[in-house]
Amino acid sequence: TIYDHNVSIYGNTVSFRGPVGADGPLGGLYVAANNIKIRQNVTTIGDQEYDGPVQIGAWGGNSVTLTSNEGSIYFDSTVDSHGPNGYWNGNASDLSVIAAGEVVFQGAVGLNRPLASLDVQADEGIWIGGSVQTLGNQSYVALTFSMTEVSNLISDVGNITAQNSCHIF
Repeated sequence: TIYDHNVSIYGNTVSFRGPVGADGPLGGLYVAANNIKIRQNVTTIGDQEYDGPVQIGAWGGNSVTLTSNEGSIYFDSTVDSHGPNGYWNGNASDLSVIAAGEVVFQGAVGLNRPLASLDVQADEGIWIGGSVQTLGNQSYVALTFSMTEVSNLISDVGNITAQNSCHIF
């Protein structure tokens, strides 16, 4: 087991086809790649950072939960539902992001391939640096919820809720 160990992964394409940290969470996770595919849940004690475009879910659509029990979760680029090269395949996936620290989206979420839904919970704050598009609901729960003035929250048929303070920068 690698409990309490930090893992860094570098590559052109990094795919997580099975759950990560299911038998015991990693200490922390850093992934740098041109294409990051997360098909199943990821659990860490500390921070998670995804430095590259992220695709969420399996081809048939599923629910993916990213959890940091004591740290934060950072997306340094875009986040989209699955599908190669901008083509739609199968169903959209749901994404839940749960962190004891903050959750930061530096790039757009779902603008190439919308997520089915997005649920973000952070004990500290949530920061949105680009627009977010889902087919269904979006939910944001944190002490503070901040987004840039050029960010838009778009849901095709669902509700968008933000709990607590909302700041636009």
